[in-house]
Amino acid sequence: MAHAKRLLAGVALLALSVGAFPAMGADTPDGLLFQVTGDRGLAADRAVGDTHPTFADKVAVVAKGGANGAYLQAADDQVLAWSAPGNIRAQRGTLSFFWRSRYPVGSNQFPLFRVSFANHSSWDMVFLRLDWNGKGFDGFVTDTNLARVRVSWEMPTALAPDAWTHIAFAWDEAVGVQLYVNGALVARKDQPASLDASLDQFGPHSRIISPIQVQSRYNFLRGGDLDDIRIHDRALDAAAVKMLAQGGKPASIPSVPDGAAVWMHRHGFDRADDPPPYLADASTRIRKVEFTEQRDIAQRMWKGNDGIRETTWPGVYNRSRLAGRHDYFTLPDWNVYSMGGKSGTWFLPEEPFNQVEIQGAAHGKLGWLKAVTVPEGNAQITSDGDLLARRRVGTERSTTRLPQTVAGGALRFVNEVQETPIQEIAAYHVGPGTAPVGLGDFHFNLRLAVEPDFVAIQPLRRFINGRYPEGERDVIVALPDGSVPTRQRVTAPVSAGRPVAHIAIPMDFRRQQPGLPLYRASTEGFENVGGLDGIELEIPALDVKPTHKGGLVALNIRVKDPLTPERDLLDVNVAVKPGEARTLWLDTRDRILPSDKPLYLTIAASAPDFSMAKLDGAALRLVFKTKAEARPEHVVDRQRQIQDNYGFLVEERQSSRNLRLFQRFYEDLADLLRIDPDNKVANAYWSEWNPQQPLPPVDLQPAPAGVPAWAWGQTRYLSQVRSFVNWWIDHRQVQGEFGGGLSDDTDLTNQWPGLAIMGVDREKLTKSLSDMVEALYANGMMTNGLGTIVTDELHVYEEGINAQAQISLLTPGDPLVVQRLMETAATYPDLTAVNPKGNRLLVSNYFGAGHIVKEAPWQWSKPYSYLVFHPGIRLVEINGDPATRTLLLEVADGYLAHGKQGGDGTWVFPSEINWPDGATRGTAGPEQTNLLMWAAYRWTGDAKYLRPIEQVLRRGGLAALSGIISSDAAIDLKRTDLRTAVLEQAKADRYASPYIYHTAWVATDDKGWLVKQYDRQRHLATLRMEMMTVDHWWTDRVELPTQELQRQRLGGVALYRNAIVRGHRIEWDFDDRDGAEKVAILVKEPTRTGMRILAHNLSDTPVTARIIGADVAAGDWTLAEGIDTDGDDRADSTPNSSKIIFGEGKSVAVTLTPGQTHVLELTLSGPEQDLTGRPDLAVAARDVVRAKGKVDVTVYNIGSVPAPTGRVRLLSQDGAVLAETPLPMIAAPLDLKLRQATVSLKAPAAAAAVEVVLDGGVLEARSDNNKVMLR
Repeated sequence: MAHAKRLLAGVALLALSVGAFPAMGADTPDGLLFQVTGDRGLAADRAVGDTHPTFADKVAVVAKGGANGAYLQAADDQVLAWSAPGNIRAQRGTLSFFWRSRYPVGSNQFPLFRVSFANHSSWDMVFLRLDWNGKGFDGFVTDTNLARVRVSWEMPTALAPDAWTHIAFAWDEAVGVQLYVNGALVARKDQPASLDASLDQFGPHSRIISPIQVQSRYNFLRGGDLDDIRIHDRALDAAAVKMLAQGGKPASIPSVPDGAAVWMHRHGFDRADDPPPYLADASTRIRKVEFTEQRDIAQRMWKGNDGIRETTWPGVYNRSRLAGRHDYFTLPDWNVYSMGGKSGTWFLPEEPFNQVEIQGAAHGKLGWLKAVTVPEGNAQITSDGDLLARRRVGTERSTTRLPQTVAGGALRFVNEVQETPIQEIAAYHVGPGTAPVGLGDFHFNLRLAVEPDFVAIQPLRRFINGRYPEGERDVIVALPDGSVPTRQRVTAPVSAGRPVAHIAIPMDFRRQQPGLPLYRASTEGFENVGGLDGIELEIPALDVKPTHKGGLVALNIRVKDPLTPERDLLDVNVAVKPGEARTLWLDTRDRILPSDKPLYLTIAASAPDFSMAKLDGAALRLVFKTKAEARPEHVVDRQRQIQDNYGFLVEERQSSRNLRLFQRFYEDLADLLRIDPDNKVANAYWSEWNPQQPLPPVDLQPAPAGVPAWAWGQTRYLSQVRSFVNWWIDHRQVQGEFGGGLSDDTDLTNQWPGLAIMGVDREKLTKSLSDMVEALYANGMMTNGLGTIVTDELHVYEEGINAQAQISLLTPGDPLVVQRLMETAATYPDLTAVNPKGNRLLVSNYFGAGHIVKEAPWQWSKPYSYLVFHPGIRLVEINGDPATRTLLLEVADGYLAHGKQGGDGTWVFPSEINWPDGATRGTAGPEQTNLLMWAAYRWTGDAKYLRPIEQVLRRGGLAALSGIISSDAAIDLKRTDLRTAVLEQAKADRYASPYIYHTAWVATDDKGWLVKQYDRQRHLATLRMEMMTVDHWWTDRVELPTQELQRQRLGGVALYRNAIVRGHRIEWDFDDRDGAEKVAILVKEPTRTGMRILAHNLSDTPVTARIIGADVAAGDWTLAEGIDTDGDDRADSTPNSSKIIFGEGKSVAVTLTPGQTHVLELTLSGPEQDLTGRPDLAVAARDVVRAKGKVDVTVYNIGSVPAPTGRVRLLSQDGAVLAETPLPMIAAPLDLKLRQATVSLKAPAAAAAVEVVLDGGVLEARSDNNKVMLR
């Protein structure tokens, strides 16, 4: 930029006559950062940061009756949060308020107040929390290494619900924490901790207050009254807190303790005999070598190298081993392998490096793996590599200079203590070198005498003032050689501050503060120049005292992301000698700078006498390259940030830009599209969060000639679903786990049974699901039929209850599976009870194996409460268990008793019911309550159970039931007229749901609707496949829906998430492992007594399949088979007819001709047989032990009637009986405890299988669980 502007060179400073712009958000002398009394509503009476709440709902301001006048009345489902920056700081402070419970508290715990991190690896991101602990109060702060400094106190007397209690919690990273109640110190813990972090929001009560969600829900529904919320910038002493408790103002506030030791520890400056590498050369190139991939077990965990210190590898476990972390609120969402956090591997490009920076408390071995690549599938790195360094306990930051430069391979860290985190790990190449010439000439000098009040850096100044405490905020501005409008500095540097300087480089100087003379001269700027290659920085000869061995001073240099000042593009420690000037070429990842954003870097030193004044006059040069040259590195970095952040955001699926992590995701995404508008990743993610916009185009292969379009579309989408599920098994499943936290893994596997039942990889999916179930038990997540942890009605189901039901669909005759269903069903008499009004209702929405909470406000049954009945419903479906059936019908009747009939005869039902008094709230919609009603109707045929379902139909029509009734609701309800409205919706809606298109086909027989359905699903699957696989989202948020595939291929839905009543009529099994993809199937008019099946074989060879009965009548059936060549869905000629025995678990084989559409009509031809009146012997492979020439066999009766005597046989490979022994009678498990008998047989060498049979030809409920192959 050396052009006419040089004419103004020498005009070094333009001092304007007006007063200096005040420092933004200056702290007050009394240390009060924030105060809300209610006198200004929910707005703060005092706020250094934002005054108004970020979110507020269901919080009333009451003018009188508070501890000091007005107060806030927060409902149990309140939402209330204020912005943290400026209003509270992580390093130290005091939070105080008056609180009143409003109604009696009991022994159940709940939060009183939360403060959240701005970035974190835990789901709830809690920095600080105050709780009612059941007997008193708990308080903690979370350090940057995920552990918590916690105190707990029990009250000597009961807490009166109408009394105001003053609570104060103080913390200081150099000291520890103190808890005060009513002005008295009741608990303290003296424990210095690393607390420096960016904070996001704070507020009372709530389930979560964070940059991804603000919410009160599930078991976190307990409000209270609050008054005089105050936050001070330091830990107040007892005298000051006592004044606050008395409603006054502290007469004085204590000084801030000297936190120099903690500050030095945080920066890695605290080991005088272990300085960072010395910059021996006059000019040094520092190049950050970016990792290409990361693995912990088989999961990418990018947060330990994302440039943000507060995020970590590994994530946070639900039953954490870290100090102070595992408490009464056990997180059901954790997103890690239970065996993870032991070692992490970071893969590098073929680029030289010689220095490794690690931040965080992890201690163990750092190694380098030469020439290693990312393992295929779920394979794992097992070698620790060549030892580079041993990281000691107590280290917060370490710098390792390698003995020689190496390239490529991977860094590997092996933790001595599992779960201890790395905040950041990075590789650098540090060595002699100079900056390239670059584009243009962008020289700057740091100018201490200039007030850093340029409009272009005001947002950055607000960030610095809101993020850092006093003493760590000094800003020095870098000005270009040419003339720019400036003012003389009047904001004095902090005299006793920390040795750190914030350096701001304004992008443009064309904006002025209001009320100043118009500045007409030309100005300097670097907007839209090209791509930033890096920064050349001259470190002047520092006049400071050395602090480290060798007469060195340690420096920490950080270059910030222009979009996200919390994020470092480069963060490196080096050392210099006082009096020696050095030039650094900071070769950052290339960046095409966003408009109107300043550049920002910081320099911190170990020398206490260092300050920004020591940098006055230092030169700085921005080095640019062309945009085309810079684009590749920019694109890769932004893509990684988008993928990593969305993988976290997807758990809550919010889209409000008022939530800062979503705003960050949005800015990264918009920035990537700015640079690369056609970027595939960016456009897919943009579509994900803007579903109302047209989908980005994808290539869909059209149907080959002669193949019906519907058949092609169906099988292609089925193939995509298969690929998706197999990716998760092949790439992420290890020891049964998928790495999303087992409680979220169980949500993922809701997709397994339906796919397996459609004939896709049934054996593989069954094993995968079984392995996960065993992992649940191995990890202690299930105890006596319930989730071990005490949690809400939804998440207790997801702790493994749902998985029991899932596996029961694939192995319904397995005795262990049935036993586990019974264990859960056996808890129902405790989870339900007849209330004082005579109705059996659920007694709690907050429970686990160890405790059922029975106090207000946790005794409301909610829609998700009925999910716990899934194993019981499956048990009734399997063996008709009479006790479970009776109890569930009583619960259904209890719910019906709370309906209200209007004058027009229609019924209205509530969404929630309170057990103690039968109070109701809400109006039921299409929710899980109706699933129990549907089951009750199917079992009894009593139309009264349809009343809540009719309510849904009146309001939402047939489509509203698509998530409730898994069979064909129009047929089952004998209301085919309901399809008319859905058909009209399909015609009107260009992007209708799959169910709408499916129903339009059912209503019209026009398969064009199916083609639309499949094309839309294929399009979405193509667009989302990489996002939901290789981008490593949370496991409970990845799905390719198959409900309509199941309806079409199975005659109903076997399972999808939270659907607790099966609806499929048939199942499929193919001889060819790819057979399901070769055969398109449509089941028409499916009922329990008949259906018509269209099966089109797309391949050029015959396909043999077995149709297996599911939810159909058992008995004698007729099978009629023919070929349809004219597309009318009927056999062209008289079909071949045969008599078969069909029903639950019974199968019939069919062979499908290549290129033809078979019509298969199944019709019940005799009376229905009641399978629940039969015994059911069951034996599984685990029940057969062969050793020392004999076989021990344990046989169970899983039926609901006693099993008479029988025999256990040993069979040869060809089925000949080699040996047998009597089997005694086995009682029915009517008390929900399986009965069994164990027998032994001598085992001939030729014995290949074990078989059990009943004497006298007694029929069993099913026979596919009577034979086991010997291993």
